[in-house]
Amino acid sequence: MENKRRNFNGSFKAKVALAALKGEQTMAELASEFGVHPTQITKWKKQLLEGLPEIFSCRRPLFTAETAEYAEFSIISVFSAVFAFSAVNVLADGEGGTGLVGKKIWP
Repeated sequence: MENKRRNFNGSFKAKVALAALKGEQTMAELASEFGVHPTQITKWKKQLLEGLPEIFSCRRPLFTAETAEYAEFSIISVFSAVFAFSAVNVLADGEGGTGLVGKKIWP
């Protein structure tokens, strides 16, 4: 039998971390309730506490190196897709480049 790694979304992690932060239940009780190991709950709680000051800070950066890299990749992907569509469109008819649009692209 193959064990598959479970992935939890951000809202689930936040819900578990907030429940741990409240302190109304023990880690063992939370682990049993949510089906997560107590160590994982502790890590999520720590991440929550470390990230809270940044949420309320007005000086947090809008773009990081990671978001800039993603934006650059997205722009390149869009231009590549448009160019590929244009090339297929131009070559589709084989008669002077009218393509699928029906407008003359070149003489």
